[in-house]
Amino acid sequence: MIKEQEQAEQKPAVPYFDHNSPEYARDRFQWYRNIRAEHGPVAWSPLYGGFWIVLGRKELVEAAKDWETFSSEGVIEPETAEATAGCPVHGKGNGLFLPPRPRQVPLLEEDPPAWGITRRALNPMFLPGPVSQWRERIQTIVDAAIDQVIETGTVDFTADIAEVVSTVFSLELVGIEAKDPRKLAKAMNTSSHLAADDPLWAEVNAVVGQEAARIAEALGRQAASPTQGGNVTVIQTLLAARAAGTDLSDEKITELAMLVLGAGFDTTASVVGTSLMMVSENSELRRSLIDKPESISDTFEEFLRLSAPTSGLTRTVMRDTVLGGQAMRRGDRAMLLYAAANRDPNEFPEPDEFRVGRRTNRHVAFGSGLHRCLGAHYAQLEFEIILTTVLRRMPDFRIDAERAYKYDNIGLVDGWVTLPATFTPGPKVGAVVPGIGPA
Repeated sequence: MIKEQEQAEQKPAVPYFDHNSPEYARDRFQWYRNIRAEHGPVAWSPLYGGFWIVLGRKELVEAAKDWETFSSEGVIEPETAEATAGCPVHGKGNGLFLPPRPRQVPLLEEDPPAWGITRRALNPMFLPGPVSQWRERIQTIVDAAIDQVIETGTVDFTADIAEVVSTVFSLELVGIEAKDPRKLAKAMNTSSHLAADDPLWAEVNAVVGQEAARIAEALGRQAASPTQGGNVTVIQTLLAARAAGTDLSDEKITELAMLVLGAGFDTTASVVGTSLMMVSENSELRRSLIDKPESISDTFEEFLRLSAPTSGLTRTVMRDTVLGGQAMRRGDRAMLLYAAANRDPNEFPEPDEFRVGRRTNRHVAFGSGLHRCLGAHYAQLEFEIILTTVLRRMPDFRIDAERAYKYDNIGLVDGWVTLPATFTPGPKVGAVVPGIGPA
């Protein structure tokens, strides 16, 4: 007991580090700077049973690539000392999230070999070729969303553009038509900002359950009568994988479709919203992007580095190890803070500044290692089309920074509740998309 107490006292503790707190949402970047200065790239929070916080980019990448030591699967702690001699017992809903969430997330909370089976099944539709086929459709969705507000001179970039576009596109990508996308967007985005015991979970789960039922219904129809032509969808891709011999039940296909659906909502809306705020506040950057719209694709990585929509995800330490000079024990939890690593001064000169043409930009906003974001190409395409179209059709927009605000809990994903703005009204282009305005 004395030895354990001595080890605990030696940990570089940060007693205030609660990633689910309003203070974190407001001050996280200053917290990162303070922790680095006081403790280095790896520190310890005593909250939620205690967990390591990994801020350094080098250390984060090292952990993310070593899945055998830093597991994404949930781990239930052994009840007896004798049980520690064998393999840990893998459970559900305790892999990436702290505190745990009620359901295990396929692919994200899987390690090899299960991870490889799932990833290979999904991979064909996430390659650059299939992604590029969606460009025209995403452009139509963006124009349809802007058409709903373009004549008014006012817009909420969160509710009217970022959330609507990402929701409608994600639904179509999965393989179902958009139906009441604002309601679904609100539920899915809210779920990323709830504490584990929040009473709103019941309402959120009801809405999400309705979409899962629609996906299951569409899956049944397409399994019985496969569709041909059009852009490739998640349902089509997974049915093809099953036909080729991959063991995928209807339940697993539905879960994976829901994963793609959820992953495309709040993270994309977050980076779009934060980027529009940067443009609104930086006249030089705005003029540069308007004059050279082709440069938007080149600036995406810098927008993404600074916005870092996914704040952090947790791993479970499977064997004693050392990371960033800190001794970690089997069973410890370690949170990989992507947003902090993206502003590591050892990797990025002037890390808090937006720098066009940054020579090296090895950010980890999409993650690192096995679990690097599968939908990165889609996210980039969606971002480029939204930003390019907004600057073309609303070039003088101004966000009301005093009325714009974020969620109080960004422990999982950073996000804007509202981004109200004004602009000079313009004409509609006549884009029509089911779920956005008149059908």
